[in-house]
Amino acid sequence: MASNAELNGPFQKGSRAQRVCQACFNGDPAAMQQYAVGYISGGYNNVPRLPEPFKKIMNGHTYRKFWKGVARHIQQNFQQHAKAHVREDFSVAQQLAIPWDALLAQATAAPPDEHLPAWTATQGGLARWNQWARFQAYRCWKRALDTAERYKSPVAPPGKAEFRAAILRAIWESQGRGFFSGFPLSLSLPWGDPRYPSVEHLDGAQSANIVLEIRVVNDMKSINNERELRELIGHLAFMHNIKPRQLPDGWRPMRDFSGPPQTAPAAPSAIIINRE
Repeated sequence: MASNAELNGPFQKGSRAQRVCQACFNGDPAAMQQYAVGYISGGYNNVPRLPEPFKKIMNGHTYRKFWKGVARHIQQNFQQHAKAHVREDFSVAQQLAIPWDALLAQATAAPPDEHLPAWTATQGGLARWNQWARFQAYRCWKRALDTAERYKSPVAPPGKAEFRAAILRAIWESQGRGFFSGFPLSLSLPWGDPRYPSVEHLDGAQSANIVLEIRVVNDMKSINNERELRELIGHLAFMHNIKPRQLPDGWRPMRDFSGPPQTAPAAPSAIIINRE
C-alpha cells in the first residue's frame, strides 16, 4: 500500500487505476467503485461502456481482474482512513466474519431512496448516502461490540438494525448540516477531505444517540461530550482572546487526512446553530 503522501485519492499517482479514475470517472473513486461492483456482479453487459481512453489505458490487461483489484483497493483505502479515525484496527470483512463478495453486496444493496431526504440527491447522491449509511451502521455496531467486550459491559449494545435506524434518523435531522458546526455535509468530497461526513456518538460508542458532523470537527471533539466541548471552546477563546466569528461554508484546514496541503476556497457564510 502506498503511503499517504503517495496516494492520489485511493490510488497511487500514475497507476493504471488512477489514470482510469481520472479519465473515465472525473476523479471520483466512489463512482469507480460502484462501476467495479456492477462489473464483478454482472459482467461486461451489466455496466455502461466507458470512454475510449479506457481501452488505451488497459492495454490488454484483463478487465475482470482489474475491476476486482479496484474494488478491493478502494475498500482497503476506506478502511485505512477508518482506522485512523477511530484509532483501532478496523477490517470490516474480517471482523464481521463474512466473505468479501457478501460484504460488497450488503454494502451496496441500498434500501429505497425514499428513506432519505431530498438534500442528499445534490450532496453526494441518494445511492451513495444509502451505501454510506449501511457501511456506518456495520461500523458502529462492530465498534459497540468491541467496546462492550473491552470494558466487560453488562448491558448489550444496540444491534445493527438500531444503528441503521439511528444513522438514517441523524441524516434526516441534520438537514444537510453538521450538528455542532453547521457546515454542509457532502459525500461528493474525497474520503481524505477534512469536511467529509462522519458519525458522532453523543453518549459514547455503545449508544445509538448519533448525529452527523464533518470529520475535522468530529476529531476535534475527541472524547468530550457536548457540554465539555462547549466549555473547552469557551476556555480556549478566553485564553487566546478570540472574538467569535462566522466561518464560510467552504472553510477547511490546509491539510487533508491524506495527500498534500490544499488551498481553502471562498464560499458563502455557514448557518450557525445555537443549541443553548
